[in-house]
Amino acid sequence: MSQSDQDVKQPAGAKPMFIDPHHRANYPDLFRGTRKPLAPGLECMTSRIAENFHSELPMVSRRPVEALGVTSLVPLEDHFGQKAAVVRRWPEEVSCSLLRLPASWSTDQAPDIVVDPVRSKLDG
Repeated sequence: MSQSDQDVKQPAGAKPMFIDPHHRANYPDLFRGTRKPLAPGLECMTSRIAENFHSELPMVSRRPVEALGVTSLVPLEDHFGQKAAVVRRWPEEVSCSLLRLPASWSTDQAPDIVVDPVRSKLDG
């Protein structure tokens, strides 16, 4: 290994998998649909969502979490693990629907028409 290879630092953890056309032979199931294939990887995305949630918190909320992690009073692995557990449960506990809107609807018209079906879903 050359000196330049040793100087390169790689982040730890799972890496996202990018699916390109040359992967078609290896993952034929991903290419059966008409949409761009998505790589399976709930665990990788779960971690990313939990981390993004933390980074979007206001500074006043982030600092105590970071201080507790630095002092090992609440290890950051535990904190992010709890967030990731919530994200992992989400697909099973929250129903999702795809609502397609005609392109001809105006931005003023669409929300008025969409409110009733969405409200009925939320009301259960």
